Amino acid sequence: MWKIIPLDVGTAEVDRSLEILRRGQGEKIKNSFIAWYLTDGKRKILVDTGPPDLERSAKMHPYTSPTISEEQKINNALKKIGIKCEDIEVVFFTHLHWDHIGGIPYFKTAQFVVSKKELLYAFHPSPILNVAYEAPQLGVIPLYLTVMPRVKTVDFREQEIMPGISILPTPGHTEGSISIIVKTVDGPYVIAGDAVPSYDNLKGEPENGLKYLPSGVYTNLDDMWASIALIHEKAQFKIDHVLPGHACEVLNYKSFPV
Repeated sequence: MWKIIPLDVGTAEVDRSLEILRRGQGEKIKNSFIAWYLTDGKRKILVDTGPPDLERSAKMHPYTSPTISEEQKINNALKKIGIKCEDIEVVFFTHLHWDHIGGIPYFKTAQFVVSKKELLYAFHPSPILNVAYEAPQLGVIPLYLTVMPRVKTVDFREQEIMPGISILPTPGHTEGSISIIVKTVDGPYVIAGDAVPSYDNLKGEPENGLKYLPSGVYTNLDDMWASIALIHEKAQFKIDHVLPGHACEVLNYKSFPV
């Protein structure tokens, strides 16, 4: 069975409405950039790599007021748990936004796995999302293009990739977002990426008849709602078995299952 270790790879200050659609406009909140180390005692896997270096992050994404300490760099976050970047066999990307793929340059041998649908969309996203993807249309080279010989695309369907680890299509935040279902001794956990950026998305707004609350960054609102519901179901309706993309709370635990 697998163990999941959350890695603190940076912090940000963002408008609350980015995490929760049309809620908290103008209210600044702290959130975390998070990567996830997975191991079954033999294999060494990573889900997402966090943001790029502070200079690039601050230049291209000042709206997040990013801070990335030396300790929070992905290589040092892994080193803290006794893992080297060259130990990582496979990196799964939930999606290709800048703050989930920025650590690519640290991984010289790993294979990178992303949904085919997400890769195709990232080449030419909606103009409003060019910055989120650091898209070629901005005159920059997206980091995933620097490692294309090691990029493996997977079909956009639920499937087991290796024993105990499956991918789940969860579009809405982006066209090709996937979540990662991890089998543990305490049942399945779902690493949701930004399909569920915070626990508030799952808690909803019961007083207003809303079971869930979508985030404020999306390509399709209906898809996002359906994906939140599916993630909740795959986690056996246990909110604490969902691991959101930017929830600071997960960093209170050394590993999952707790």
